[in-house]
Amino acid sequence: FVIAQDFVKKQFKHPKETSFEKLTVKHEHIKPYHCTVLGKVTGKNAYGIKTEYIYKIWLHYLGGEWAEIKNWKQEKIVLEEYK
Repeated sequence: FVIAQDFVKKQFKHPKETSFEKLTVKHEHIKPYHCTVLGKVTGKNAYGIKTEYIYKIWLHYLGGEWAEIKNWKQEKIVLEEYK
């Protein structure tokens, strides 16, 4: 889910150096125009060390072209180191 990835990348100091595991992504529609996305991402932590994280993001679709980030609102995000 590309829009979710764009929001997750914003949580990192080096967003271009993040990578997402496609097989771990799960999404769920929780009500009309709202969904959650759960997945795994690898990115550099505050010390510049590549680290794996689990993320869950709640998104609200505002309407318009679905592939444009401006048409989505991030309601909440949780990003935790995967151990």
